[in-house]
Amino acid sequence: MLEGCARDHGYPLPIKCRAENCWLAVVAIALITSGYWLSGYGSSLMGMVGAWGVQGEWGYMGHMMRHGGICIAQSLKIPADPKRADYDRIIKSLLDTPGVRGVIIFANEDDIRQVLAAGKRANKAGHFIWVGSDSWGSKHAPVKQQGEMAEGAVTILPKRASVDGFDTYFTSRTLENNRRNVWFAEFWEENFDCQVTRTGSRKDTAKKCTGEERIGSHSQYQQEGKVQFVIDAVYAMAHALHNMHKVLCPGYTGICPAMDPINGDDFLGYIRNIHFNGSAGTPVMFDDKGDAPGRYDIFQYQLAGNNTWEYRRIGQWTDHLHLNIQVHNSPSSLSQPLMGSTVGQGIPSGIGTLPSESASRPIQSSALPSMSATSTTATAVPSNMANPKEKTPMCLVNELARFNKIQPEYKLLNELGPAHAKVFTVQLTLGDQHWEAEGSSIQKAQHAAAAKALVETSLPKPPPRPPRNDSKNLDFVTSTVELNDLCMKMGKKPTYRPIDPYPGLLGSAKAGLQYAEK
Repeated sequence: MLEGCARDHGYPLPIKCRAENCWLAVVAIALITSGYWLSGYGSSLMGMVGAWGVQGEWGYMGHMMRHGGICIAQSLKIPADPKRADYDRIIKSLLDTPGVRGVIIFANEDDIRQVLAAGKRANKAGHFIWVGSDSWGSKHAPVKQQGEMAEGAVTILPKRASVDGFDTYFTSRTLENNRRNVWFAEFWEENFDCQVTRTGSRKDTAKKCTGEERIGSHSQYQQEGKVQFVIDAVYAMAHALHNMHKVLCPGYTGICPAMDPINGDDFLGYIRNIHFNGSAGTPVMFDDKGDAPGRYDIFQYQLAGNNTWEYRRIGQWTDHLHLNIQVHNSPSSLSQPLMGSTVGQGIPSGIGTLPSESASRPIQSSALPSMSATSTTATAVPSNMANPKEKTPMCLVNELARFNKIQPEYKLLNELGPAHAKVFTVQLTLGDQHWEAEGSSIQKAQHAAAAKALVETSLPKPPPRPPRNDSKNLDFVTSTVELNDLCMKMGKKPTYRPIDPYPGLLGSAKAGLQYAEK
């Protein structure tokens, strides 16, 4: 797992009550490399969809994903002013990329809704499993009237608690008592599917708003997940000003000469040093970079019955990933249930060995550190690891970890040297085994530790895979590859169902193959 977040968003002095956005990539990497949730699709290739300028770090997200061992086979950007045809092209590009069944999406909720709608127009409900950022979270707007398309989606949301006072206030807002908010009428139209005025934003309905509608009574309502952070940000400023005033103006009422004007750098220091219980009773604090700790909940959008869907919390991420797979459900379009327990204890053993051959090779970042950066070269990597020449050491460690049903953990131990010549020390833990390595970047140190682990580990290695399919090596085409190729040509989907009902044998050689007509 990647350790730490680097800044690359153009703001030199940000303070954020919610975690830095790049932690989302760290969490997504941990989630995807946990290895169980795409197993029913027989592929580990990922597509990535993002919007221009919405998250701010979309390109950096992709960079982190690839360095974290995720094979991004197709990377697509939503244009700044997208049209319906743009969303349709995105879905077509994903469908045209062989082997892509998982899609990571970093975009705003409107773009997410439009991408799902394009998938629905293409009649591809159940074809993709989505990994959504906190812009998706547990919101109803992106999935409204698109339950079948979004079913099974796994989303990430910063840990938060509801603020009771806000619910009381917001649900009492009406068109009459909230006139000062110039966007409230548009929200009202979207929320109640009606028109406030003839020139309103809703052109697809003739229903008139009465003004008697009530939030939460006549529409679904769930508190926006970031309300807590907005309130805490205001309180953080207030606490910092109070602490600064106590130091610079003791016993003085109002602003004293020492704070007139306020020195911005000094004030920044007071903000970074605050520590208090926030609006929801949880601690508010910042690290030396001005970020709140990265703490996330993991949700899945599941079928609840009677053609209704709901978000269920299936895990969390603090220092590492914790998943409760007992509450995880496969999309109803999958015939193979995904079963197990907490990550690292019950991941089905067969997942790490499912073929991931593809007609198009996953994109490789030219910035990936070379294996020769350390004394351990590519030739030292065990030959029974799958395609060792085509994968980074971290990718290979992920395969090794999945095979042994454990979770790899990378920890930054030390950072030495001047800014232009930093040396990072990283520790890799696999079960009860540990390796340390150095590098000129955190990623290079991680790859060096992974390369060392591949040579020195005593863990059982996964069995060798046959060489990659090509025109000169047709004898090594596996039945799974042939079936996947046939299904893609016919627009069908292969599904894997265990013959033995015991979940521990989910990944064993007893797994039977059923071709499902859809």
